[in-house]
Amino acid sequence: MNSAEIISKITTLGKEGKLPFSLENCSLKSLRENGQNVPLKAGNKVLRVPKNGKESKTWADLERESQVTAMIQKQNLKTKTSDVKIFDTPEICFAYHDIVEGDVLDNKSGENLLAGLSEKQKDFLAEDLAVFFAELHSIPLSETKEIRPYDAMPISYDYEKNPKFDYSSNKKIMNRFGLDLDDFRTPISHDKVFCHNDLHGGNLAVDTSKEHILNGVFDFGNADINDRSADFVKLCAMDRNLARRTVNAYNKISQKPVSMKEVDYQYLNWMAQSIKGFDNMNLPPEQKNIVDHKMKRDLGLFRSDVLKEKIEAKVPRKDKEIQPHKLSQQQVSFLASSRNIDSL
Repeated sequence: MNSAEIISKITTLGKEGKLPFSLENCSLKSLRENGQNVPLKAGNKVLRVPKNGKESKTWADLERESQVTAMIQKQNLKTKTSDVKIFDTPEICFAYHDIVEGDVLDNKSGENLLAGLSEKQKDFLAEDLAVFFAELHSIPLSETKEIRPYDAMPISYDYEKNPKFDYSSNKKIMNRFGLDLDDFRTPISHDKVFCHNDLHGGNLAVDTSKEHILNGVFDFGNADINDRSADFVKLCAMDRNLARRTVNAYNKISQKPVSMKEVDYQYLNWMAQSIKGFDNMNLPPEQKNIVDHKMKRDLGLFRSDVLKEKIEAKVPRKDKEIQPHKLSQQQVSFLASSRNIDSL
């Protein structure tokens, strides 16, 4: 079915009162299609309709995400998260959830709102993300036993455990960008927790008019049990400085800390694997130049950030030291509740 046919079917069901929500005073609008889903907006709700119906893997993934978010909702996290529900009839099936209000921090058009934030907003964002991770990672793994593993295998950035891992080729790729992978190589601590596994700016709803800009987190399609440090890798891909701030804030409220070196090592290997993939795609010269430019920019920023840290470590300047903020009220409340803090 195309978008027009899908909209017609859902509109008819709405008029017949067969939908779990009302279409009164709102109309269905098509959003930009994403993979095998046809996304629609209806008032304050987002719908995702699998193009190939219930027999597709897409539908199975939507059902799984619904299970994940239902489990998370039971935990009463202080961070707002999407709550995906399933609508399944002979006529049509789709997943839907309330929109998490706000702008996307880092959208697909290349707009990154992070650059326009004040230092205080960045610190508060790191603190709020740390609280979200601490809450998510504290969910007892027994709560996840009914959820099907993602793609029947865990998502992992531990390339030492990957049979196709080729350290020497990754090292050569990083050398192209002025980075020595040996400087970051470190064992991965296999401390298993429940992870979001895809926490990047495109899955964060924010309001930049506030000091605490984080409105909520969505897209739990990849969520699964994984190494604790894995949740910070995609964040590092968006902005390593934000990842570092978040790791530092996380380690203040978690009894099991995360190593930034471990995050860096996984990120660089992940980037090397991505670059290999692009190298093997035989892209047209224009597209290859775009990809090369992006990789050089991202890894150049990474290199300068790490170099700055090394210089500051060797020559500490008291007037340049970043003084930590007092814990936010959200963090104080989280620590006071100590719901599962001993397991962190």
